[in-house]
Amino acid sequence: MWQVFSPDGFPIDKEETYNSLKEAEEAFENWKKIFEYQGYYSTVSNGKRQHIELSELKKTCLFKESEEFIPYIDPNNYKP
Repeated sequence: MWQVFSPDGFPIDKEETYNSLKEAEEAFENWKKIFEYQGYYSTVSNGKRQHIELSELKKTCLFKESEEFIPYIDPNNYKP
């Protein structure tokens, strides 16, 4: 199964997993639409607010294949 993790380390869906990388990428594109109105994804990194342009968002997310659901991944310990 596949999961997609936001730049904050949380799954983009708290319950859903995907059968393929293609399905995960499609779910990511749908999730990204949530942020279209503001034009960026906002997060806090090292105590500072960070705005990630939507065109760069996919590069900062993690697409991970695993055998079980993972509720959180420390974003400081992975490089997408």
